[in-house]
Amino acid sequence: MVGVDGSPSSQAALRWALGQARRAGARVQAVTTWEFPAYYGMGMVFPYEDLSGTAARP
Repeated sequence: MVGVDGSPSSQAALRWALGQARRAGARVQAVTTWEFPAYYGMGMVFPYEDLSGTAARP
């Protein structure tokens, strides 16, 4: 299992894991996660952002 966030280091980790899995005859599961950002204060309006769609982009 490899956590992927789109950063160059996570992409390198995924490439490494795929190479290791290929040699071992195993499978790789790439995962990403997101959460709604924390907002503090009165009267905050939550902006709409498609967080799950953003997380699913390659």
